[in-house]
Amino acid sequence: MTRRATARPAALRRVLGYHFPLLQRIAHYEISRKLGEGNMGVVFAARDERLGRSVAIKLVQGRNAEASARSRLWREARTAAAVNHPNICQIYDIGEHEGEVYIAMEMLEGEPLSDRIARGALPPGNAVAIAGAVLDALAALHRAGVVHRDLKPSNVFLTPHGVKLLDFGLAREMAGADQLTTPGMIVGTPRYMAPEQWSGSAVGPAADLFACGSMLFEMLTGRPAFAGDTMAALCHAVVHDHPPALAGGPDIQSIDRVINRALAKRPQERYPGAAEMARDLRAVPQQMSATLATQPRVRTVTRVIVLPFRLLRADPDIDFLPNSLADAITASLCGLESVVVRSSRLAAEKDVDVVVDGNLLRAGNQLRLTAQLIDAHDGTVIWSKQLQSSASDIFELQDELTARLLESLSVQLSRREQQRMESEAPATARAYELYLRALHVGVDSGSTSSLMTARDLLSECLREDPRFAPALARLGRVHRVIAKYGHGDPDENRRLSQEAFRKAMEVNPDLPVAHNYYTYFELEELGDAPAAMARLLRRVRARPNDPDLFAGLVAACRFGGLYHASTAAHQRARRLDPAIPTSIAYTNWFLRDYQQVAEDPNVPFEHMTWLARWRLGDRDGAVAHFLELSRRLEGHERDMAAAAAAGLQGDRERCVAASLQYSRMPMFDPESWYLWAWQLAMVGERDLVLRGLRTAIERNFCCHAPMESEPEFEFLRGDAQFQQLIEDSRARHARALDVFREAGGPELLGSQD
Repeated sequence: MTRRATARPAALRRVLGYHFPLLQRIAHYEISRKLGEGNMGVVFAARDERLGRSVAIKLVQGRNAEASARSRLWREARTAAAVNHPNICQIYDIGEHEGEVYIAMEMLEGEPLSDRIARGALPPGNAVAIAGAVLDALAALHRAGVVHRDLKPSNVFLTPHGVKLLDFGLAREMAGADQLTTPGMIVGTPRYMAPEQWSGSAVGPAADLFACGSMLFEMLTGRPAFAGDTMAALCHAVVHDHPPALAGGPDIQSIDRVINRALAKRPQERYPGAAEMARDLRAVPQQMSATLATQPRVRTVTRVIVLPFRLLRADPDIDFLPNSLADAITASLCGLESVVVRSSRLAAEKDVDVVVDGNLLRAGNQLRLTAQLIDAHDGTVIWSKQLQSSASDIFELQDELTARLLESLSVQLSRREQQRMESEAPATARAYELYLRALHVGVDSGSTSSLMTARDLLSECLREDPRFAPALARLGRVHRVIAKYGHGDPDENRRLSQEAFRKAMEVNPDLPVAHNYYTYFELEELGDAPAAMARLLRRVRARPNDPDLFAGLVAACRFGGLYHASTAAHQRARRLDPAIPTSIAYTNWFLRDYQQVAEDPNVPFEHMTWLARWRLGDRDGAVAHFLELSRRLEGHERDMAAAAAAGLQGDRERCVAASLQYSRMPMFDPESWYLWAWQLAMVGERDLVLRGLRTAIERNFCCHAPMESEPEFEFLRGDAQFQQLIEDSRARHARALDVFREAGGPELLGSQD
């Protein structure tokens, strides 16, 4: 044996970093330098003396490495060698040399993705291209029945010729593979592990997609999708929290939809496969191309919650302020491009970046507001301000606090946003006080007395300032609800409602609250779902961070028969505000997803929950529930419950009688007419069913899909009038679909429907 084979220079041993046999080669590979190391192995640059090419050699750490680590290296080699794909690092050889297990693989020039991210966020086009290549590699792995399980930036290598996926040490077959980890052991890199990996549940391809979504977020923002200083904090973030939404234009929102779906907590809610995720990423418009010098700038949306202020001492003169002032500040921030305001309905500061908190105190004619801006992630106080104004000029406090908040968040208002906020200022201090008092009473209340009091306060406010748009919008809502519940003259209240909405949007065309409230007037009173959908989509393009606009689209798209678009709108609304109520339960009903309806805690009426349970097989429970309600409730609610119980029991006479009673209530909207007809179809009441369906369809409620699929309508399948109604609904749906596409719905919601 030559000296070269029997001795190893001390300098080389220092480079290797641990004891190896005193060799300068492994088998027929001459080692030149160490490239890097991890928990399981070390990688060296070497030369294959047989074939005359450069290779990378990976070895298990140390001669006495555990058998499991050596088995993993063999598994890594077999896995990578079994899948031939340009985005997977190629394996040349595996073997043992004097007790050392090694892999010889292609030598790569470039850098790990982790090093590139460390220098800052990547341009969106580059990030999308890298993620697409990783997904192509994953698709090949998954087709071969293998899950990577340790996808992270350090395992993605960027070369001048493309992306390479590395390190298959934790990869395993989806089924039938021997278990190489101890049950209950965390396998993977915590920051990129899917929730099911933390819980020890079965891990499939969806876990790799979760990791890819997390990496894509990090590439775009330069920060991890999930943060935590401890393992417990990181686990909580991955399992319970969501990263902030991304802003920067429709293209960035399209990418954000992909990330949001990939990061769904339940594996079944993620993409069905890597190819589908790659397809949606590559559907982002061509202006996102990685080759363009100018690309959209990505921003993470700052998530703010304004908590109700506290009164330091009881004071009946200002007891309306704690909640109403917080609501007014929230409304003024709503719709800004770089900020999303979370609802104070949140029980805790879940998925929030900053919290505005404070207290109020009146001393004589002076009102003092002590406010704090708190970092929700670690609880530190960013700043504390003490603001003071005359008790008769409350708007001064709101205006100054809002300005301080925007300044601290480094929010640069566009000229249009500045004009919108300036237009929301009241003409007089008295007008603003009356407005806040109306908010305190509850413009969103269903209580008759509260609605009447709010109406009177808003009317007085508008006598002070006839062009105060926020008050006009809320007065429109109050009149609509008064009409819906039959208080006073319904027709007059509808007229007053429409007039107030029209004037509010005339004074301030960008006022979010006006557009949000007007949606339900259009759908339920005017029966013009296409107009509502087009208007909301225009607003979404201009104000993509207003969750209420998306909540409105949930209903508007469903009325147009666009159920998948409705679902997409719900997902975006909840992405922006997890506590926002939407009507997604009705959409899920029409999609026949009864389990989702039954489990939805935000179903507007328990009626739907029990109908879903009936669909799922709990027939006796549903009947008992509705019978109990019919004994306990009064008026129209009693009649609705009695009709449901009779319909489920097949009692035609009682079902018809109760249905006719509650159909006289003034709050009947087009969707209610459909559900009324469906309920009567359970007892085979042809004429009333056709009447209900005709009324719903004439008011632009597109229901041909459930008419064709619901078993309750089976007895009408051969009826000429029924078939004509289906055709009428189809024609209206086609118009709604045209409006949706013309208004940019597929681009803005990511649904072609």
